[in-house]
Amino acid sequence: MPRLLLSAPVFRHFAICVAFSLPLLSASGQSAASCGDGVINPGEQCDDGNGNDLDGCTSLCRSGATCDVVARPGADAFAVDASSGRCYSRFDAEVTTFQAASAACAAQHGHLASVTDVNEQSIVANLVTGSDVYWIGAIDDANSTDESFTWLTGEPWAFTAFAPGQPDDDVVLGGGADCLALTSGGWVDTSCVFAGYVTGRFCEFEPSIFLDGFES
Repeated sequence: MPRLLLSAPVFRHFAICVAFSLPLLSASGQSAASCGDGVINPGEQCDDGNGNDLDGCTSLCRSGATCDVVARPGADAFAVDASSGRCYSRFDAEVTTFQAASAACAAQHGHLASVTDVNEQSIVANLVTGSDVYWIGAIDDANSTDESFTWLTGEPWAFTAFAPGQPDDDVVLGGGADCLALTSGGWVDTSCVFAGYVTGRFCEFEPSIFLDGFES
C-alpha cells in the first residue's frame, strides 16, 4: 500500500486540525465545557446534569458511591469527595468498641474512614459537631510511643491531624491507647476496647463503577 507523505507545513496544519477537533479535558479528565449537561461525553464517567455529589454521580462527572440515608441506613450526616467519588458517613450515638464500629462499617460494604490527606481531613472535620468523638480506621503500629499508626486499608501513613498533646497513649490511665478517633480539635488515641468515650464512627465507602457509571 503506498504511504501518504506530508510535507512539514501540511503536517502542522493537519495536527492543528486534529487538536482542535478533540474535547478540552480538565485536570480530573472530564470535558470541562460539557460536565453537567446531562450527556456522558468523552472523559466523563457519568453526567446526571445536577450538582448533587451524593447521588452516585459527582459534580465533576465522576462515578461515586451513593451517599444518603437510603444507601447508608442509620447514618446522620454525609459528604462525598467530588474528585474521587468516596462517600463519608457519620454515625452518631454509637458508644461502642473500635472492633464493633469497624464491623458495622463492613456490614454496609465500607470501612472505618482512612484520613490520608488534608482534603479528606477537611471533609470529615466539617461533619464533626460539638464534643462528639468518632472512630476512624487506624490502629497503633508496633511502637506505641510515636505518632505512627496503621490504616486498616493498608494505605500509607503519610499525613496526621492530631489534636494538641496527642497521641499520648493514655499514659495517665495506664497506657494502651491503640486506636484513633476524631474530635473537633483533631485526632486522639484511645483504648480500642473501652466503650465509654467514643460516641460514634465515620465510615468510608468506595465507589463501585459499572458500565452505566453508577454504583449497584
